[in-house]
Amino acid sequence: MRTTPQVSLSGKPLQKKSQLFTRDQTVAIVLNLNASSELANTMSLFRDGVRVSEPQPLPESMRNKTLFPHICYRNVSLQVNMGPDLLKPLPFECRMLQDAATADMAEAKDPGKSGRCEVIVPVAVPDEGTFDWLDDFLTKNPSYVELSDRKIQDWAASSGLPRPRIMGGACADKPSFSYNLPSMEDGSVQRVIKAMAPMVPRNYVVMEVKSNLVKEERQELLQRFSSPHFKKTALVVMGEPSEEFKQRTWNRLLAEKQAKVDAEWKVKKAAAQRQRELQELRKKAEEQRKKKLDEAKKKEEEAKKGDGDSAMEDVKDEVKEEKDIKEEEEKEDDGLGDEPPQAELTDEEKKKYFRNRQGLPDLAPTTLRKFLQQFSLPEKSEGWDEIKYAWDQAHSSRDYLRKWVVEAKRTTLIEDPQPSQTFTTKFMAWQKQHLDFQQKQNLWKAKPKKEEDAASIAARANIDIFAVEDVNDINDGEPLYAHFEPVDWALLQLRYELHLLQESFKRDVEDEDRKLIPEPHLSYYYSKYFRKQLSPGVFGQKNNTELISHIKDVVTISGDPPLLLSQLSEDVEALAILGQWFTEEARRDRKRRQEAPRAPLQMGKGWQSDGGKGGWQGGDGGKGWQGGWNRCDQQTALLQAWIDVGYKASDEYDGRIWNVNPQMWLSAISVRGLRSMPIWGKETWKDLPICSHLEEHFSVIQEESARALANEAESGFEDAYRFLYEKGEWNRVLLYHKRQFTPECERVFPKTCALLRQWLPSKPGLPWTSDQNEQVMVIKMKPGTDVETHSGPANNILNIHLGISGLEGAELKVANRSYHWEEGKVIAWDGSLPLSPVLRVATRMGHRAP
Repeated sequence: MRTTPQVSLSGKPLQKKSQLFTRDQTVAIVLNLNASSELANTMSLFRDGVRVSEPQPLPESMRNKTLFPHICYRNVSLQVNMGPDLLKPLPFECRMLQDAATADMAEAKDPGKSGRCEVIVPVAVPDEGTFDWLDDFLTKNPSYVELSDRKIQDWAASSGLPRPRIMGGACADKPSFSYNLPSMEDGSVQRVIKAMAPMVPRNYVVMEVKSNLVKEERQELLQRFSSPHFKKTALVVMGEPSEEFKQRTWNRLLAEKQAKVDAEWKVKKAAAQRQRELQELRKKAEEQRKKKLDEAKKKEEEAKKGDGDSAMEDVKDEVKEEKDIKEEEEKEDDGLGDEPPQAELTDEEKKKYFRNRQGLPDLAPTTLRKFLQQFSLPEKSEGWDEIKYAWDQAHSSRDYLRKWVVEAKRTTLIEDPQPSQTFTTKFMAWQKQHLDFQQKQNLWKAKPKKEEDAASIAARANIDIFAVEDVNDINDGEPLYAHFEPVDWALLQLRYELHLLQESFKRDVEDEDRKLIPEPHLSYYYSKYFRKQLSPGVFGQKNNTELISHIKDVVTISGDPPLLLSQLSEDVEALAILGQWFTEEARRDRKRRQEAPRAPLQMGKGWQSDGGKGGWQGGDGGKGWQGGWNRCDQQTALLQAWIDVGYKASDEYDGRIWNVNPQMWLSAISVRGLRSMPIWGKETWKDLPICSHLEEHFSVIQEESARALANEAESGFEDAYRFLYEKGEWNRVLLYHKRQFTPECERVFPKTCALLRQWLPSKPGLPWTSDQNEQVMVIKMKPGTDVETHSGPANNILNIHLGISGLEGAELKVANRSYHWEEGKVIAWDGSLPLSPVLRVATRMGHRAP
């Protein structure tokens, strides 16, 4: 082993300043603090008693300061000699560290000898002055050592490591550790500190925002510091801050505001200076132009007039020029002054007691979602020697935390909610009843109709819907829902689903603070319970609030914040009847509006009914988009719904007809008249140029994906399609969504993002049927993940996947046929067909194209 010594002083880059040394050699580090020496305040290296480096001057910041000996080594065995005798003689006399003069030493007090050391555990509400309070505490109590991830980063910066960039998912409690050093990124440093700190008697402040709020993790910390020479103190920092803290916060806010004002003033000042310089250049150019014109004019006039007249003109011109210059000088004041304006806090800003440090939250959203329910205050029974309160006292702090948690629940999702068996049973019962209604409608349509006179037709049209006792027979076997169109069945289904979702959510969550679903969270919980997306765009609506306004007879969005409210009881049978009443009433109202003519609800932009044939036809006379709407989960319902909307079952693909298997899922949106095949081979890529583009630039995509996978949390990976599997992991990071590039694309995949900008949107002229019509993502799946067979939301979407890594033996099943993945190769398949990946896949890039 040969070692190259490198020196870094005062934060400068490492430089080679010494000869090599290797094993079984003695290296001496000599520090010269003799003020009368020519080499005072220098450091030198000696190898086996012989100088191997020139004296290196200590930086000014280290002179006349206490210096702490520190030896850092790796992958070697090292013997350290502090004295009193030298291992190898030096060509001069010097003292060893152990034999240093008292005047050259600063004796550090051993906290262990002065009594018990204290371990303080701050318990604070996230984003309410946690780290600002800690900074103030450490300023007043410099003998305490902070134990936190941010302190580790400070130590790393002091050792010459650059601070990592702030990445997605980072927070103040767990900042980004993207150092490209395994020992820094795998948690080794944190584990060593956790193991060593209890063995070194010091006063500690353990700042872990999330852990200090969770009882189980507090108890784990107490077990680590179980030695009797540690006094364990919980310090609750909650409620209204002290006046001193408020003033410090206002000073910090004012300093931040002043910094912004200064920066803006400098920008404006620089812009004004540039403007003056441009004006000066224009002025000089104009003067040169005038001078040439005047000279030419004077020559002409001199030829006609005498010299006296010419001299008088010169005097007039000079007076005019001086006047112009004075006017220009008067205009040079830019109105910005010589100093930037002084910032002041507004009354609204003075109401703020806490500030957002560096734009980072104390806790990541995923962490808050997972542990919010477990937040609590410390209790004596946990094993604390003392519990102190910095701001509000015990009772007030408990109430404060309770109110904060309740408020946080309104804006925080529940991590991975699990539908109960009651929900499953009720939903299956509804699916069966829904299918029965559709079958009875088909039977009535197939039944020969009797001729009716005008009076009978009018009587049936004016029937009191809410007086109907049997919705299956209002007159002569005619069901109330006889004239339901696909949109009506869809709205009937939606009425029941949203009612059942709200009632099941309240029962399954078992949380008094979460009885209702906030409107921003509706799509999330809908996908978790029903394993499909809630898509207002399918109904031609912009958002969930607009969609629910059409079924406000069953559910509504109201309140502040807006919440989902069910108007009915939990009775399935009663809801089925009421749903029929409400849906038929809405159908008749829509029909009247169509005859008016205007329709409040459409199934997609520009679609109209095809006269009861089961589909929806565009305004292009059938040459463009045609589709039917249906979605069933039961096998029998699937085949029946397929036949209802005008498709036929087939075991072969002819480029137009869909293959049907009663055991397969059916997409929510079916568009007729489109080509269909399970796998789109290279012969079809002339219509899908992005397939070739992905393969051509595979090396760039693979390189950035590998870097992103090295630090998933910082790269923005999140759970994907959690409702499709129970065991394993399936993660994704979105690069392009809703025809917009995501921040992660720009930040984590810049080269890939630059390529995608050249290719997307691929087909901007086509209408959307869901948000998945144009998506790009990088997907990672853990081996053994039990993904259910599933399909996409519509049949006008193709899935285009590029294999990136971990693909040995991986395969994809589309419509019960297996296809193999290869690294750097694209597979394109029909997204509406039943899909089941054989889970040996590590990473791949996916693009959904319309």
